[in-house]
Amino acid sequence: MANHPRKRPRTEPDVDDCDSSMLNQGVGAAALASLAGKVQSVPLLIAVYSFKGGCGKTTLSINLGATLAKYGHRTLLADLDPQGNLSTFFSPAQSNEEEGIDEEGDGEIEIDLTREEEEELDSGNFITNTPLFPEVEELTTAMAGELNFKERDSGNRIISSVYSEGSPLWDLFREEKRKADFKCEIVQLCNMEGITDLPTDLFLLPGNPALCEVEDELAKTNSDKPANFYKLCSIRKMLLETAKANDIDFVLVDCGPSSSALNRTIVLSCDYLLPPCMADSFSSSSVYRLLKKVLPQWMQAHRLYMRNKDDLLNDEGYGDQMKRICEEGFMFPQDPPQILPFLVMNFSMGNHRGYTDASGKKLKEMVAKSDSAFSMLVDTITYAPEIQKKNIVFKPAKIRAVGQLEPKDSRSISFLKKIKEAVTVGHEMGQPPVLITHELVRNLSCELGESNSEVEKKYKTLFAEVTYAKEKFRSLASFIVNLRECN
Repeated sequence: MANHPRKRPRTEPDVDDCDSSMLNQGVGAAALASLAGKVQSVPLLIAVYSFKGGCGKTTLSINLGATLAKYGHRTLLADLDPQGNLSTFFSPAQSNEEEGIDEEGDGEIEIDLTREEEEELDSGNFITNTPLFPEVEELTTAMAGELNFKERDSGNRIISSVYSEGSPLWDLFREEKRKADFKCEIVQLCNMEGITDLPTDLFLLPGNPALCEVEDELAKTNSDKPANFYKLCSIRKMLLETAKANDIDFVLVDCGPSSSALNRTIVLSCDYLLPPCMADSFSSSSVYRLLKKVLPQWMQAHRLYMRNKDDLLNDEGYGDQMKRICEEGFMFPQDPPQILPFLVMNFSMGNHRGYTDASGKKLKEMVAKSDSAFSMLVDTITYAPEIQKKNIVFKPAKIRAVGQLEPKDSRSISFLKKIKEAVTVGHEMGQPPVLITHELVRNLSCELGESNSEVEKKYKTLFAEVTYAKEKFRSLASFIVNLRECN
C-alpha cells in the first residue's frame, strides 16, 4: 500500500473565502484549518444515505469531502454504491491516443482495413469482431462484475477497487478466506493521472458494480453464529483499518438509493448518518418512510446483533471463538448511528409555483418562507409521535432563525439551493464546485459566452453559485469537525 504522509494543515483561507454561521456550531475558515490534526486519532465514519434516489448524496459527499480536505482534514471518500457514481466523477478522461482521436486531423478515427474488408464494407456486408463502441462493451463487462477500477495514478500504479481480486471483501465473500490485513488500497486523488488542483488530503476508495455480490450474501447472513460476524462486520473493519493505516480523520461513505442489506450494514457500521433530501413532496414522504419503517428495522437489527453477540460470548461452546472475533475488531459500534440533520438540497425559486411572476424583495421573502416551510415540515416529521416511539437518536444542529434571540435545535436545514451551472461545470471537469477558483470561473465564462454581455452573465452566475456553495459546505464541514471533537 502506498504511503500517504500527513501534510501540514492550511492556516490561511483563500481570498474568496468568507465566514458563514449557517449551523451556528461552525467556525471560520482559518479556525477550521487550525483544527486539522488536533482532534482525536479515531476516524469518524459517516454514511451519506437516503433510500430515495436523485437527492444529492454523491454531490454532498464530494463537496463535503473536498471542503474538509481543503482545510487539512484527511478525508476518505468511500464509494460503496454499486452504481459507482462517486468513482466515475473522479475517473480521469482517457488520453486522446487511448480514445483513438487524431489530434492532427479532424478528430475522426482511422481504421486500417484489408482489401477484402474494404470490398465487404462497400457492399454493406462488413462484419468485424472489433466493437465499434468499446466503451459500451467495457460498461457491459463492468455491470457483469468482471471489471475492476483500473485507472492509474501519476506513478503509473494501477488502482484497485473496494471489491476487486485480492481485496479483503473479495477474499471474504468470494474466496471464503479472511485476510489478516483487512485494509484496502486507496488513492490520493491529487496523484490521479489527468486530475489537477485537488487537495492532498482527499482520498478515494473506488467502488465496483460487483458489490452486488456482497449485497446478496449479506441478505442471507444473520448473527446467530460466530463465523457470520466476519461478514456482517467486515465493512466497518475494512473502513477503520484503511482509515487508521492512512491517518484518515473522516470517512464519508457514499451509499446507494435502496433499503438493501448492503446499505443496512454500511449504516450500522458508521458513527453517524447524514441524510440529504430534496425540496419536494416525494422527498417529504420518503423522509417519513425512512424514519417510520427503514431505520427502525435497522435499529432492531442492531439490537438483535448486540443481544446475539452477548449470548454467544456467554455460550460454553462458542464463547472462546466469539471472544477472538471481537478482539479482531469484527464488531458493530456499541450504539447505533446518530441521525444528523436532514439537509434540504436543490431548492430554487422555480420550485415555488405562483411566485415566479413576483419581483424584488417580495419574491425573496416568499421563496425564503417557502423553503423554510419545507424544512419545518421535515423537522415536524422527525418529531411526529409515531417517530418518537422508534427510539431513533438524532444529533440536531443549533439554528438561529430570523427574529430569534437564541438558537434552537433543528433536525433539518434548508441547506443548498440549486447550483445548476456549478454542478454541470464540476461534472465536466471532475472538479468539485467548492474547489472551482475565480480564475477558472472567468476562463470558463469566456469559453461559454458568445458576446461580452453573455460572458459577464455566465461569469456572474458561476461566481455566485461557486461562492455560495463554498460558504455552505464550509459551515457544514465545521459542524462535522466539531462532532469529532465531541466524540
